[in-house]
Amino acid sequence: MEDALQRILVSRPFSQSDRMKRFLGFTVEHALDGDRDALKEYTIGREVFDRGEDYDPRIDSIVRVEARRLRKKLNQYYEGEGASDRVRIRLPEGSYLPVWDPDEPAAIAQPGAIRLAVSRFSALPRTDETSFLAEGLTEDLITALSMVPGLRVAARPGADLDSGSGKSLEGMVRLHGRQLKVTARLVDVASGFAEWSHSDSCELSNTLIVQQEMASEISASLRSHLTGEVEEETPPPHIVPSKAYTYLIQGRHFASLLTPASLRRSIECYQQALRADPQYAAAYAHLAGSMILLSLFGSAAPSMVIQDANTFIYRALRLNPNNPAGHLWRGLIHAVHDWNWDGAEVDFQRALELNPNFVTARVFYAAAVMCPHRRFAEARAHLAAAALIDSTSALLEMVRGIIECYDGNLAEGEAAFRRTLELNPEFYGSMRLLAQILVERGRPDEAIAILESALPLAGDDPRIPAALGFTFARSGSADRARQMLASLDEQARSHYVPSYDRALIHLGLGELEPALQYLVQASTEHEPWLIMLDVDPLFDPLRGLPAFRALRTQVLGSEEQ
Repeated sequence: MEDALQRILVSRPFSQSDRMKRFLGFTVEHALDGDRDALKEYTIGREVFDRGEDYDPRIDSIVRVEARRLRKKLNQYYEGEGASDRVRIRLPEGSYLPVWDPDEPAAIAQPGAIRLAVSRFSALPRTDETSFLAEGLTEDLITALSMVPGLRVAARPGADLDSGSGKSLEGMVRLHGRQLKVTARLVDVASGFAEWSHSDSCELSNTLIVQQEMASEISASLRSHLTGEVEEETPPPHIVPSKAYTYLIQGRHFASLLTPASLRRSIECYQQALRADPQYAAAYAHLAGSMILLSLFGSAAPSMVIQDANTFIYRALRLNPNNPAGHLWRGLIHAVHDWNWDGAEVDFQRALELNPNFVTARVFYAAAVMCPHRRFAEARAHLAAAALIDSTSALLEMVRGIIECYDGNLAEGEAAFRRTLELNPEFYGSMRLLAQILVERGRPDEAIAILESALPLAGDDPRIPAALGFTFARSGSADRARQMLASLDEQARSHYVPSYDRALIHLGLGELEPALQYLVQASTEHEPWLIMLDVDPLFDPLRGLPAFRALRTQVLGSEEQ
């Protein structure tokens, strides 16, 4: 085994990476010594990556990210120099204990996941107050139970319970005066019998506090019943004031509209939520998310918002390391700004481990990691899973359109963008992408009409004028294209205009050199849409240029890494 390890350490993939050599050597040596306790994430972080005593692997993902890179380097070695090696060392997914062929032990069979559908709790009498409580209690239970290992949770009755298998959670909220009673029962779908039940009652004072406490009690009891685990003593959950929760819901609504104005409004709501509750982890996470989206949709320079967004994500994960939104938004920063693809993969996967029903995480994972690397089949699978939970998401349909467009399925892409606009007629970002497809399909006049209708909705967002300038250029109206370019240059005197947008107009005009110069300038600002360099057909005229290939490697990495 020592000989096999030494051959790897002096090989080309490892010879220039002291960190990878140290990591692999540490794991193999401790595995040979039978010291499995040393192969824990915390110990590796301290011993291999020199983290301090305050290192928390739930917040700092260094070990998971580097383990992913180590697996890639091992694959690269065995595809090249190590192709004839008799003994092959592997680091299985989800483990830091290396195994090796031909002496690799057989994998331990894992039991199948329990499939659970959570029905919407009913309310009696059905008033605004009881309906709000029943709806919120159901959502909190779905979130809590989605985090239980071995459970596969569907957020609607009968979902994923084919062939009469699985279990269904049902419940009722009853209010008599100010006395509240909540009952829940677990039904085996095959037999129709209830196999578990829970009831609790209390005086109704603060609806949100009652909702959170009831959800915590029900999920803990049900988790114990389903998994056989005994709940450890934990500190009482942080109870969010209703005022802060209300601001969070409002912020999420405005953020979902995805315009610069609505994103700024969402930021104000999250800030108000934090003034009401400075310990509100979810508010910090979503505040960071809206700031990232402002840079993604062209209204804020990434350098002006990313540092603050990272700070807010750190606070969110410090307050609650198991907050899925914190990992989602950190994953998006890794992808669209840092171009740290392994880090992005780890964080998106962690968000979905914590909450498999997290639609936004699946959508951005597909859009920002899978699509740029041509992993279209995986992206479609994630969107299909998300659509089972929320089939009315305009963002989901827009990402579906992007994937179909960049995979060459223009008709399917056009249909998806049109569905987006049916769900949200003011979603002008989808109009921009629809116009691009129409140009590719030889319908520039229709594209111009759509973009001109989008101008009043866009306000000061430069993406629509840039798309209009590109479309004018492609339709043969070079003078009008240059007018749009001059307009963006004038706009840039007073506020941020992405270099990426000006590059598009030059591409439409066939002016490759200035287009490339603007793209290089965009890379110094880490403008987010550069992640699509490999897949967006707009860049096809540049692909043979050495400077473009260098830019592509800078953003997406090279195949040799």
